[in-house]
Amino acid sequence: DEGDRSCGIEGEGQSESIETADQKIATNQELLQRSSSAGPLSVKKLSKFKKKHDNTGVVYLSTIPPFMRVQKLRSILSQYGRILRIYLTPEDAAITRKRKKYRKNRRVKHTDGWVEFANKKVAKKVALALNNTPIGGKKRDYYSEDRWNMKYLKKFKWNHLTEKIAVASQVKHQKIRNSSIEAQKETKFYLEKADQSKAVAAMKRKRIARSSANNKSSKEEGRDGSMKKSKVSLGSSKEQDVRRTFKQRELL
Repeated sequence: DEGDRSCGIEGEGQSESIETADQKIATNQELLQRSSSAGPLSVKKLSKFKKKHDNTGVVYLSTIPPFMRVQKLRSILSQYGRILRIYLTPEDAAITRKRKKYRKNRRVKHTDGWVEFANKKVAKKVALALNNTPIGGKKRDYYSEDRWNMKYLKKFKWNHLTEKIAVASQVKHQKIRNSSIEAQKETKFYLEKADQSKAVAAMKRKRIARSSANNKSSKEEGRDGSMKKSKVSLGSSKEQDVRRTFKQRELL
């Protein structure tokens, strides 16, 4: 299908992951020609599109074989029926960073995925037939011993998946925004408390300096008072000595 979309694709080589400029130009020209020749939508076209949309079926894969790419998954499942779109959920970014850092493995890994078949009957048969069975193929194939874990989603359409992804993205952004707001509040509170603690410490230092100055002045005053008292006592003792002097008589 020319309108197929494949999500979660990341190639192993530059030739697989990056389209050339000529291919992009040709694709854009083809889309322009298609849109110009399509003309206005009619009731007949809308009913035809609705019929195709209602006839599609989605299969959910709870696990994806390690490092399996979208192209490989499409090539395996295409032999059972026509596939429209595939979406694979990439693993958590933190786990990817650890794996790249410690295991030196830069291959793309996915946790689960959804596959849209053009015929829901085919999708249901494929899910029932392949669930909990080995992928098979040649023995030397990397995925030959892995098992399928899939389930047909009744009354589930691709727009439900896109809505779910959009809601999850909004919730994630909202959580990030709330966490940043909380971090800003905590930072502001910490800075305010730090300023308050600095002010209290400065007041304590001033109080200590003032008390030490007062103690020093009181000591000096006490020393001056004691010196004055000692001088007075010396003077009084001299006066008392003078008062006790008397004239002695000669011995008989």
